[in-house]
Amino acid sequence: MDDRRARIAKNEALLRQVNEQIDALNDAGPQVDVIPVVCECGSGACAETIRIGRADYEAVRLHPDTFLIKPGHEFEDVETVVGLHGDYAVVAKKPGEPRRMAEASDPRR
Repeated sequence: MDDRRARIAKNEALLRQVNEQIDALNDAGPQVDVIPVVCECGSGACAETIRIGRADYEAVRLHPDTFLIKPGHEFEDVETVVGLHGDYAVVAKKPGEPRRMAEASDPRR
């Protein structure tokens, strides 16, 4: 995999871990139905947030190759938009190295 794709994959994996910690904090404290998470796009400069229902968040996390992003933040050479939900989009990694890296970095596996 080229350096650019590897950087995108690393950024997304890191942001997914941040969001998992946000979700865990919600479990440990007063639980809310909607949580703020960070955009999991591969851009190292993005700091946008997404508000998402916990059930929707859990649905995305069922698949190790899916990520939450702001609409328009996808990288078409490594992922495909599989759902648009107003404030956020869900992307799935394309087969090959992008998907393998996403699966290997999934903190739930």
